[in-house]
Amino acid sequence: PDARVGSGGATLNGLLVAAELLSSLDSYTAVTEDALKKSEGRPARKILILHMGRDFPFDACCRCFSSIPGMWNVNGESHLALSSVMTHLDYLLYMLDRICAGSPPGVWVSSSDMMLVENNTSPTTGGLINWESFKGGVMAVAIPGTKDYAKRHGVYRVGPQ
Repeated sequence: PDARVGSGGATLNGLLVAAELLSSLDSYTAVTEDALKKSEGRPARKILILHMGRDFPFDACCRCFSSIPGMWNVNGESHLALSSVMTHLDYLLYMLDRICAGSPPGVWVSSSDMMLVENNTSPTTGGLINWESFKGGVMAVAIPGTKDYAKRHGVYRVGPQ
């Protein structure tokens, strides 16, 4: 295969490795989605594949490990989440935990190049998505972007547009 598989190829490779590991931990001899489902003695599983993105020139590590103040905004007032600094990864995992709360087992793919923000919401109010109407399949959480931005990022089409 080509040495530059890109983030799509990396996603598939990461998913295969995780699925093989989880299947083998449950004593399956082949990769199966049953390894994600709830079974006796353990809850349902979710896999997070996190794309680390490109180099960030202002940090010794990548953007994911850049230090940021641990704050959130509620009705125009800033509140400290921690008494110290946190990394972008800490905040991203916190937000993904809120988005994933109550979701069925499955695979989550996220980039670390962006900052997820929720407005006017306390960090103690529970999940951000009502999963009761989700019947399975694929769900995407995204923002609209320009064609120029899309050329350098993963894209998908919604409807006939």
